[in-house]
Amino acid sequence: MNKTCKEKTDSSVSDTGDASAFDLKMSEEIFRLMIQNSNDSFVLMDAKGNQIYLNEAGADVTGFSKEELLGSFEKVIHPDDLEKVRDAYIKVCSGKEVVKVQYRHIHKSKTYIWMEAVGQNHLENPAINAIVLNVRDITEIKDNEALISNQNEELQKLNRQKDELIIAEAEKSRKLKVLLEKRKKELAVNALMLTHVNNMQRYLLKELSSVSESEEVTANVKKLVSEISVSIRNIDWGGFQRRFEELQLGFFKKLGKRFPKLSPAEQKLVAYIKLGFSSKEISALTHNTLESVHVSRSRLRKKLGLSIADNLALFINKI
Repeated sequence: MNKTCKEKTDSSVSDTGDASAFDLKMSEEIFRLMIQNSNDSFVLMDAKGNQIYLNEAGADVTGFSKEELLGSFEKVIHPDDLEKVRDAYIKVCSGKEVVKVQYRHIHKSKTYIWMEAVGQNHLENPAINAIVLNVRDITEIKDNEALISNQNEELQKLNRQKDELIIAEAEKSRKLKVLLEKRKKELAVNALMLTHVNNMQRYLLKELSSVSESEEVTANVKKLVSEISVSIRNIDWGGFQRRFEELQLGFFKKLGKRFPKLSPAEQKLVAYIKLGFSSKEISALTHNTLESVHVSRSRLRKKLGLSIADNLALFINKI
């Protein structure tokens, strides 16, 4: 060690008289007895940084004997903690203030234990003539701190994962919403196309019906009129139903489970109402009169167990 404490300059007490020498000797003995019998760990260091005395408690905590620990304190300190322990030693040498330092101390088992030393310079006190260290084992405290730190890190990790999951779910929800809106638009377009095709079929049916009244009409034209009439009643419901199921997953299955007595025509009516079509629009899509649609809605209401006061569309949207 390069730097040492300033040693007491006057080591002689012979000229102070026998009484003073006796008092000093008594003070030394009392001090030694106090730290020797204390349950706390005490270490005395000289001006050169050598451990010159340890009480039983001070030695027991390390597993070494007192004799094994005598000498330079540097031999028992963890290499990574040497610098701060040296700084603490220099600081305690420089004055009377109390200095505290935490460090790792070698154990007899060749492991390290955490210690906290509180030191004060008493080199100028002739009864003590040493740096006095009150030392305690803080390994359990450090282990608990490490445990808490690890738990905090784990908690932070879980919070980060939670935030990432929330962000991922939000993004997934956003994409699903965009896709749903796209499907709704496609379904609306399909419905408009169905209306257009339906109107065209009506027009053709009307024209062919007028032609069929003439005597020159052939049997093939009459057959065509019949086929178009059937087509209007069964207009691409299968494709429409598949599109609807993409938007309302399992809707018809839930509907059939809750209301098994609904006919296919009534299931279609439920689908149109769920999509927000008015009675007039449903009339155009199904090639039925508006009055007929009103009657169908009334029958549907009864099968669903609703009264006149109940909102049919609101009920269907909750299925």
